[in-house]
Amino acid sequence: MSVTIAGAIPTIGRPSLERTLGAIVSQGLIDGDEVFVVQATHVGAREGVAARVDAFGPHMRYLEYDHGMSFKGVFQSNLAFHRATADYVLAHSDDDVFTAGAFDRLRALAAPDTQRPILFRTISPKGNPTWPDGQPQLRRNKLGGGSLAAPRAYLKDFHYPCDGIDYYWVCEIMALAAAAGHLPIWTDEILMRSRNRERRT
Repeated sequence: MSVTIAGAIPTIGRPSLERTLGAIVSQGLIDGDEVFVVQATHVGAREGVAARVDAFGPHMRYLEYDHGMSFKGVFQSNLAFHRATADYVLAHSDDDVFTAGAFDRLRALAAPDTQRPILFRTISPKGNPTWPDGQPQLRRNKLGGGSLAAPRAYLKDFHYPCDGIDYYWVCEIMALAAAAGHLPIWTDEILMRSRNRERRT
């Protein structure tokens, strides 16, 4: 059976959402893939987001969540983590764009053992990759949650409050998997591009 992938995308409904979802749909989603788009509604829900998400097809799952406060979409991501049923979960923003063929590559890497975390390179808004070619590095402020395909078997919530939330999320998942004998897979391939961030509430 093919490896399935879930995406967790917190949003406030910015215009970049369509670009992000379009890049995901173009991957060629399969049965069992799922994309959770969770609108943060603490400062008020933006109308029309559900329809924008639904337009991208049957793999989309639109949710709304008000945690009583807002912080970089971590609470909305956690909600998506709890709903996901796919083999792997990707945590990313509503302005990140997966490169062509990224999901196929993740499926191929994961196929022998779907409990191994996969770390892949991303490109920052300034055009910088997460680590030098051929030199995988797990460094705070250099590698974040967007570079991890997390096995659902070891998926954990983002912890709040915590400085460097997504870095420590990556470290925790890798440690849990390693303790069970599932060492990470590192690939130098660039599978996602981060875009310039608009200010979040």
